Amino acid sequence: MQRNKIRSSKKILVLGPVKAGKSSISNYLGEAVDVESLGEYRATKGVRIVEFESHEVDIDGSRVEIDVELWDCSGDLKYRDCWPAIKEGVHGVILVANPDENEGTDLDIWYTNFIAKSSVQIENVLVVLNEMGEKRTNDGVISEFKLPVPLSSAVCVACNLRHEGENLKMEFNQFLMYIIERDRARADSF
Repeated sequence: MQRNKIRSSKKILVLGPVKAGKSSISNYLGEAVDVESLGEYRATKGVRIVEFESHEVDIDGSRVEIDVELWDCSGDLKYRDCWPAIKEGVHGVILVANPDENEGTDLDIWYTNFIAKSSVQIENVLVVLNEMGEKRTNDGVISEFKLPVPLSSAVCVACNLRHEGENLKMEFNQFLMYIIERDRARADSF
């Protein structure tokens, strides 16, 4: 039996405070870096785009190939004048925080400016609590991390790329599938 093949393109913003690990996560998901080369901090200037083709995903018997653009945005607020252009045509948002350094309230500015003031639904938001360094995910720090109320229904995952990167890739693929399914359902309703 021949299955339908669908090609889709998705723009995903990667946002959060300075030094939360947004670039490491973007590079890792885009397979532009391996875990062993993670570590040295280099500030992102404005935005950089990591493009890749996701692994083929099967949705309702159709093979979906997804061209992904991860827009790795600087956490430095001096680039806020660029935010209106960055928000154009976005399909989803990944909010990144380092639970050892950040609090849930550190995500408020990103929620307010990129989700509340856009057409992005909370279902198209993935929160990544990115623990860095050699240790494995610290359950105590994760359980103490409180998301702001508007983000409480967003999918939230904890990871340490050095030890649990593959789990993040699986969560990300699931996140992409939800976005595609919602887009298809929305298109079918018109």
